[in-house]
Amino acid sequence: MVTATKLEYINRVIDECLSEDGEALELNGKFIGDEGVEALVSTNRNFDVENLDLSKNKLTWRGAHQLFHSQQFKSLKRLYLGDNNISDKGIKALPNANFLENLSLLDLRYNNIGEEGAMAVVQCEKLRKLQILIFQENPVKDETLIELAKAPTFANLRKLNFYRTDRKS
Repeated sequence: MVTATKLEYINRVIDECLSEDGEALELNGKFIGDEGVEALVSTNRNFDVENLDLSKNKLTWRGAHQLFHSQQFKSLKRLYLGDNNISDKGIKALPNANFLENLSLLDLRYNNIGEEGAMAVVQCEKLRKLQILIFQENPVKDETLIELAKAPTFANLRKLNFYRTDRKS
């Protein structure tokens, strides 16, 4: 439940971290956690941000579900979720997000996403504009990379980071 105090706090953080042109919301390292994301998506503010950085915020699957089921961020082009703990359970909700069709960058590094979660991303047909995908330091395997290479959805992919995953080769 989002209290008035939490909404007041997240609005102060937003005011601090929103770029002057309103296109970037840089919340990286603010440690807002799942409750902060819940408050963020519950604000009555109309966001027109293209960049959303939620890296290093101690997010789990709960925060990911809040974000991915939100009606906010329809103009989003770049989403940074690195250094959290979203896991398979959280990332499996990604295909429900309303902002995927314009997304060009998705950073999922260091999120404890395994094969099951990675396959949910690979099988998501809304990511046609994605140009950069970062899976670094997640326990994904060769099968993810093979399926990604076969998927016509990722024809625009220009950069793929699988550094230090559980691939064999």
